[in-house]
Amino acid sequence: MPRAPQIRTPALADLAAQARFQPPEAARRQLQRAEDLVLQLLQEPGDAGRVWPVEWVIFRVTGYRPDRATDATIGRDDLLHDLGGLIHALSRASRTTDAHLLEAEPGAWLTTGQLCARWRVSRRTLERYRPLGLIARRVLPEARAAGRRAPARSLYPLRAVEAFELARAPKLAEAAAFSRIDARLAAHLHRRAARYRARLGWSLARCVARLAKSFARSPGAVRRAVLAHDATLPRPLFATRRSRPSRATFYRLAAGQRAARLRALRLPVRAEGPAATPAAQSRLLAAQAVATGLSRPLPTTIAELLEQAAPTEPPAQWERAVAGAYALLRAHAAAAIADLPRRSPRVLGDKPDGEGGIDWIETRLRWAARLKAELVRAGLGLALRTVESRAHRSIAAIPPAHAAELAGALLAALADAADVFDPSKGGRFAAPAGLSLNRAVTRWLEAHAGHAAPGRALPRPDPAHVRIDDPWPTLTPWNAWLEVPTAARARIDTLRGVERDVLLVRMGWDARPPRTVLQAAAELGVSTMLVLRAEKRALRGLM
Repeated sequence: MPRAPQIRTPALADLAAQARFQPPEAARRQLQRAEDLVLQLLQEPGDAGRVWPVEWVIFRVTGYRPDRATDATIGRDDLLHDLGGLIHALSRASRTTDAHLLEAEPGAWLTTGQLCARWRVSRRTLERYRPLGLIARRVLPEARAAGRRAPARSLYPLRAVEAFELARAPKLAEAAAFSRIDARLAAHLHRRAARYRARLGWSLARCVARLAKSFARSPGAVRRAVLAHDATLPRPLFATRRSRPSRATFYRLAAGQRAARLRALRLPVRAEGPAATPAAQSRLLAAQAVATGLSRPLPTTIAELLEQAAPTEPPAQWERAVAGAYALLRAHAAAAIADLPRRSPRVLGDKPDGEGGIDWIETRLRWAARLKAELVRAGLGLALRTVESRAHRSIAAIPPAHAAELAGALLAALADAADVFDPSKGGRFAAPAGLSLNRAVTRWLEAHAGHAAPGRALPRPDPAHVRIDDPWPTLTPWNAWLEVPTAARARIDTLRGVERDVLLVRMGWDARPPRTVLQAAAELGVSTMLVLRAEKRALRGLM
């Protein structure tokens, strides 16, 4: 099915988006009005300077005045372009089948194949005609209406086809006279090009330019035909060696992939409360609770969970600082991601890009992940107390497999609570954490009803031997591809020299926030290129 034009007028794009929420009968009425408007535009003589109010167009299609008045206007060509996309959206909402149209009006509709045969053009050419006023209805095959899988198809109203033929007669005649380069013509073009090469010493590009002008063909089509025929010969005349992409090309591709991952995060942005001014933000990020003691891993065994669980809640000031900085760093990253250019220039590649660039955003997110880990660690004591009050025993007395499952659920509940906790509202982290933990423990008790009661005494497993799934990769949506696995981090002492120093600084494993390439180079007194290379070598060694 040929692709429909993308609507460029905001008001008409909103109308198309709302079409899927209305009943099919209303969509059919609006569809008929939109098609009538296209026929009127095609039948009237073209006037490049004439414009129509967008408000009038909406009234003509829907029969209602828009809620918000607008002074926007639209020209004839733009209106024909946007009406094609609007008709596609309305026909989609009408839920009409092909059998219904073909049986209701026999001979009044043309399929894509029939229209291609009528005009002697390809389906790709029909797609190019859609923005010029060639309208088509998107219909469902009868097979899909019966519950079977089948692709949607397009039906072209005969009256619209005839109107388009009258309005675009020269263009259709030119398209019908076009013929593709067959094998015989390709061989002839190759012989002419070989003659130019032998007698005049011309390059392939110059031969193609001459042949394109002589045979009234595009240079690209001539080049493809000549090279395709040349490839069939035992000794190709124009064999070209495929060039290897440059290093800058690889950098741009890598930057594009990194930017695409960042855009897919959909980071939530909350009000920043007292840290709304730049000075307040700087003070918050420089606080001791935010900038020190951030490199300790989360527990991976029951013994580590019991060891890291604090008997009391952390101070309220510490909570406000850590949770506020966590929200602030995500807000910084979200704003910088929104400002990233769609086309990745060279400065966004492996070369350091400064504040607001990809490396800066990724470093901000690494820092945010460490602060979230501290919030989760601060709630471990509350998590153990919740288990004891609901399950009536310590997590260390639960059978190993069930204890590991429960510990994973507790860590996931604390991670969810860290995302919703808003320190600017004056509450404590225990409030959302308690609700999330109670839900997690309740679900676990329902799934393990036979193990909920203490029952008879059982031998207690060694907590050091009860392993928990590493919570670090799933702590945040970006940890899976921005962070080093915990098992690889444990081998950091196998590295030596600048590689170890660079990785400690870049990942923030020295109990300080992670640093960008520029910050690491300045701190270590080396070049940025040395930092990049040392980091890659270090990661390869650990992985």
